Amino acid sequence: MATGGVKKFNELFLYPKGRKTFMQKTLDTLFDRSEGKKFAKTSSARISVRKPRALEQSSDQDWMSVWPAAQSFRSSVVPLPIRMGYLSNKEAKVKLPRAAYANLELMKIPNFLHLTPHHIQRHCNAIKIKERKFCTKFPDELKDVECQQKYFPLEFRYSDYIHQGTNMRDMRSRQVTMGIRLDVLDLDKPAHLKFRQLVGDRYNKDTDVFIVDSDRCPSRKQNREYSEYLLTVLYYESNKTEPCEPIKEDSPVKEERRPLTNSLNENDTILRAANN
Repeated sequence: MATGGVKKFNELFLYPKGRKTFMQKTLDTLFDRSEGKKFAKTSSARISVRKPRALEQSSDQDWMSVWPAAQSFRSSVVPLPIRMGYLSNKEAKVKLPRAAYANLELMKIPNFLHLTPHHIQRHCNAIKIKERKFCTKFPDELKDVECQQKYFPLEFRYSDYIHQGTNMRDMRSRQVTMGIRLDVLDLDKPAHLKFRQLVGDRYNKDTDVFIVDSDRCPSRKQNREYSEYLLTVLYYESNKTEPCEPIKEDSPVKEERRPLTNSLNENDTILRAANN
């Protein structure tokens, strides 16, 4: 721009040697050509750069807040030098078992990190303060086996399995066995007989116990509910009286058994008469 016939001097700033523009820096960062600090491309990769929580925890921390409930083992949270794994006799002399990081064996088994003495003490104090009705003394009458069978006649049995494998679950753990004595169902004589005929071999005559195994459903809870449903159906079905059944309970049921030889002779007589 000219002012009074004299042109204004504009200074020219040149980039120093090796200095790049913003666009060049962006391209170098995208294609990993940058010599400076490289940032992770994804958010998960950025999080993985952070140190595990177990290394940052102090020795006097509140462990109940870190591990409040039952959960699978996580090496990034538990600050314990735990090792677990199988080693042969030769390997055991040379190296140690696998560390806790990414150790599947520690994830498969249940842990008791949520049942430390401080956990239990805090739970007991909360129950005593808020819900005193659940802290009553265990009744001495229920210590007797006969009394337990009287007030709790229904019995369920199931098993938990821990094994080494690729899957943490065992299909055998879904099986539920239910047992109950028939004398607690208050069935009359015809209903008791009909109940025994319906269950068949599942009834033990010596102990008067009806036992049923359920493993049709994929989960233990479903098999238990199915067993309860099956018991309910059998109870109401045995109390029903169909038209084909004898109405009078006092009348004795007579069984007529004819010898096999007489029936064969009658059949031969009929066949001969038809042929003649």
